[in-house]
Amino acid sequence: GRGVYSFPLQSSPSEGFRANVVNRGQGAGNEDFAPWGGYIGFDTLGPSGGMRKWHFDYRTAPPSDSFDFYTVAVHELAHLLGFGTSTPFVMQLESGRFAGSQASELYGGSVPLHADHQHWGSTVTSPTQQRPATPSLAPQIAPGERRLFTPLDYAAMADIGWEATPEQLGLAGDVNGDLFVDGADFLAWQRNLGGLGGSLGDVDGSRRVDQYDGWLVHQALGAGDSAVAAAGAIAPEPSAVKLLAFALLMLASRRLKAS
Repeated sequence: GRGVYSFPLQSSPSEGFRANVVNRGQGAGNEDFAPWGGYIGFDTLGPSGGMRKWHFDYRTAPPSDSFDFYTVAVHELAHLLGFGTSTPFVMQLESGRFAGSQASELYGGSVPLHADHQHWGSTVTSPTQQRPATPSLAPQIAPGERRLFTPLDYAAMADIGWEATPEQLGLAGDVNGDLFVDGADFLAWQRNLGGLGGSLGDVDGSRRVDQYDGWLVHQALGAGDSAVAAAGAIAPEPSAVKLLAFALLMLASRRLKAS
C-alpha cells in the first residue's frame, strides 16, 4: 500500500486562508502536523503479476497466504497523518534515528529508522509490553500477519502533533492492570460495556467503553508477562465476541489543540 498527504490551494485569496485550510488552524506546520487530507492506494497485483490476496475480515486472523487489509490500511493511514512524511517528523531526525521526545522516552533513547527514514528499523520493537511487539510502522509485513498500533507508534504520532492517550502508551488490552492480557481482561471489558468517562475497559482512551475496546482486548489476548498474571484466568467464549464494524481512522479524531 501507499499513503500520502497532499496540500490544496496552491494559490488562494490570502495566505492566512490557505494556512488555515492546509493545516486546519493547528498552528505552525513544522511543529503540529494537521493535513487537510490525502490518499491511500492498495496493490491489486503481486510482484509476479498475479492477483494479490487480501484478507478483509477484521474479526479473524489472516491466512498464511493473504495480506491483512486492516494492518496495511492502518500503517498507510499513519503515513498520511505524517509518520515519515511530514516536516515535524523530518525535523526530529538525528543521524538516521527519530529523536521525538515521547518516542525517545518510551524507547530509552532515539529510535533507529529504516534506511528510507519513513519506517522504524527492522529490529525495533515497542516497549511497555512485557513481550515486545513489532510496531505497525515497521518496514515490511508478511502474509498471515496482523499488527496493531503499538505504544511506540502512538508516541511518534504524538511527537508530530497528534494526541496520544495514556491508555495508548501502555500494554494494549490490559484492562485490569496485571501486565497480562487474558480472559479476565475480556470479562472486565464486557461487564463495563457502555460505560463513559474513562470507565474500566476503556482500552483506547476514548472516554467510553465500546465494541472497539473489546476487539482490541481480543486481538491482544496472550500479550504481556504471564508470570505476574493472576492464576486461573477464564478464557472468553467465542460466542461472546460480537463486534460491530468500526472506522479505520483511529488517530484522526483526536487533536492536541482544538481547531
